[in-house]
Amino acid sequence: MSSEDERRALVELLPQFLMRRRRGWTGLQALVDQSRLTRPALFLLRALVEEADPGVRLSLDELRARLFNPYSTVHDWVDLLPELVSGGYVSQTGDGYAVTPQGRALIEQMERGAQAYLATLTPIDEPDLTRLADTLSEIAARLWSVPEPAASPHQERVHRLPLSSGSAMARLDRAVYALWTARDDAHNAAWRGAGFDGPMLDLLTRLWTGEAMTIAALTERVPGQRPADIERGVIALSAAGYITRDGDALALTPRGQQTRDAIEAETDRLYFAPWPSLTPDDVAWLRKTLKLVIERLPG
Repeated sequence: MSSEDERRALVELLPQFLMRRRRGWTGLQALVDQSRLTRPALFLLRALVEEADPGVRLSLDELRARLFNPYSTVHDWVDLLPELVSGGYVSQTGDGYAVTPQGRALIEQMERGAQAYLATLTPIDEPDLTRLADTLSEIAARLWSVPEPAASPHQERVHRLPLSSGSAMARLDRAVYALWTARDDAHNAAWRGAGFDGPMLDLLTRLWTGEAMTIAALTERVPGQRPADIERGVIALSAAGYITRDGDALALTPRGQQTRDAIEAETDRLYFAPWPSLTPDDVAWLRKTLKLVIERLPG
C-alpha cells in the first residue's frame, strides 16, 4: 500500500479498537449496580461530562445539536434524562441541564476503573506497546494544537475525561480516542463548509459509497432518520442537483459525486496535514501493530 493508503487503513482501525478495548472489563456492571442507573443512562451521563465543563448548563436544543450522532434526526436518549435527574447525577433548571458533582464523581470513578483494567493488559511486547502509544499520542497532540479546523468540539471531549493511569495501554486508549475525535472534527468541518447539514450529508454518503441506492434501502440502512426525514432529504438533494430519482431508484449526479469527493479530500487535508513526517514503513508498522493489539484484546 502507498503511504496515504496505509494512513487511511490505520484510521479505519481506530473505531475497531474503541469498540473492543474495554470488553473484558467487569467493573462496569458494578458501577451500574452502585449508581442504580441503566447502562444507557450511565453512558449518557458520560457523554454529558465529556460535552461541557463543570457548572455549564446546556439547553435541550443544545444537547440535541451536540450529543452523539450529528447525522441523526432521532434523539431517543432524551428519554433517559429524567433518570439522571431523579438519581441526582444531573440537575435541571427549566430547559437547562448540568451534571452535578455526584455525576462527575461517578464518571471519574468509571474512567479510573477502566484505565486500571487497561493497565493490566499486555497484548503485545511492552516496548512495542509503548512505541505505539507514544507515536499515536504525538500525532494526537499535533492535531489538538493546530488552528484548523477552527472548532474542535469532539477533541475537547477527550480532554474533559481524567487520565489517571500512565500505563501504555491507558495512554494508547486516550491517543486512539483523540485521533478518532480529531477525524470527526475534520469531517464535520469539511461537510459544514460545503453547506450541508448532518442528515442530508448522511444520505448523500450512503449513495456515494453505494450502500443504499433506493428509498427503501435508505429507510432500512439509516435508522437515525425517520422515513419522512429521509424523504425530505432526498427531495433537497435532488433539488440541489446532487442526485436523481426515478421512482424508488436513486443515483448520484456528476455534481453529487464531485461534491462528496471534495468533502472527503478536505477531510483528509484537515486531518493529515498536521501529522509528523513518517516514512511508509513507519505508518505500516503503526497499522500492523494496532491491528495486532486489537486482535489480542479480550473478547
